[in-house]
Amino acid sequence: LLLGSITEHVLVRAPCPVLTVPNRLLAPAAADAPSFARILCAVDFSPASLQALAYARSLAEQPGATLTVATVVERGPVVEPVMMGGSGTPSYDPRAVATAEARLRDCLAKDARGRAPAAEVVSEGKAYAEILRLADERAADLIVLGAHGHGVLDRLFFGSTAQHVVRQTPCPVLTVRLRP
Repeated sequence: LLLGSITEHVLVRAPCPVLTVPNRLLAPAAADAPSFARILCAVDFSPASLQALAYARSLAEQPGATLTVATVVERGPVVEPVMMGGSGTPSYDPRAVATAEARLRDCLAKDARGRAPAAEVVSEGKAYAEILRLADERAADLIVLGAHGHGVLDRLFFGSTAQHVVRQTPCPVLTVRLRP
């Protein structure tokens, strides 16, 4: 159910960003350092994710690198009861998608000085599933995530989205925790 206990400990307590590489990608050391040409950075506009975006931007400055910045709108509390003609299942609030698009554009515009443009993606669904889908669809070499905990559980888990992504990733994940 959990990553290895040492990995969990490092991800929760490390004062620096942590690069997690899936076992299936581990191979004898190559002569060249790994190249992260296709970088996917997922943001939820939290301070930790904005710090992760700064790391992703700096990594994307290498020649030939591309950066995709994504945010995911999860199902919200907009439910139309069956009695009122609705399906009774949660639906996406179209205003939430428009708001996410505007926030993403604004976030990238603030940090655009002299940097290569980043592709913007607003996706709908479960955050970790959409991040993994985008990483696969775009053949990402690296996923960059901000990780933040939620109170007491932070000692055990470093964020459910980050945990799911690190456990199921097709590529390395750089997890950035907010520095106090």
